[in-house]
Amino acid sequence: MQWKPGMFDTPVVLNLQYFKRDSYISVICQALIAQGKAEAPVAVTHLALARSQKMGGGILGDTKDKETIRKGCLFIFCKKTAWERLQLVHTKGRPTIKDYIPQIFSEFYEMHGDRLYGDDKAIMGGIARLDGRPVTVIAQVKGRDINENKSCNFAMPHPEGYRKALRLAKQAEKFHRPIICFIDTPGAFCGIAAEERGQGEAIAKNIAEFMTLRTPIISIVLGEAGSGGALALGVCDELAML
Repeated sequence: MQWKPGMFDTPVVLNLQYFKRDSYISVICQALIAQGKAEAPVAVTHLALARSQKMGGGILGDTKDKETIRKGCLFIFCKKTAWERLQLVHTKGRPTIKDYIPQIFSEFYEMHGDRLYGDDKAIMGGIARLDGRPVTVIAQVKGRDINENKSCNFAMPHPEGYRKALRLAKQAEKFHRPIICFIDTPGAFCGIAAEERGQGEAIAKNIAEFMTLRTPIISIVLGEAGSGGALALGVCDELAML
């Protein structure tokens, strides 16, 4: 099956179960993304069955399990305007770092605290293995619903979050581990308490120190990358955007 102009002018729904396998659907998806005809998939966990049937057509293959279709669908949005692409960042059910880590890494061990004030749930960090190689993972955390977002302060880190990230980065340099940062934040938290604890200094120090780290750094933008809150994890050797 080859891609033809106009074939996927409307959104296409792909079953997650089929997408994960080495199937013709996966091949089509990758080809569309490579040709700029579609964005990287956005997971949707609560998709109306009627809509999935209407939009999916024959692309769902032989899948007959309605529950599988409802729970495991992926949207591929084609030919969007700049504003429509920006709105993808706020899509309900969009994958967060808690979805990506189990799919990318193994043996992830989370580490907490900045050794100065406390732990910030807006930034997650720890050690993991990528294809068997130890790496340090530092990521900004977004929630998928209001309760998760309240827990991680809507992905707006406090100074202790950035200091935790720097502590883990220094540890990675010491033990010669590559650093992989995942960026997804509207910006650093701008509350009075954060400013009193040195928000500006924490961000500035991260930027300065990351420039001198003697270990490879890869940063990946998962969604939003607002202001200095993103720059604090954005100084790197290689930058990628989903």
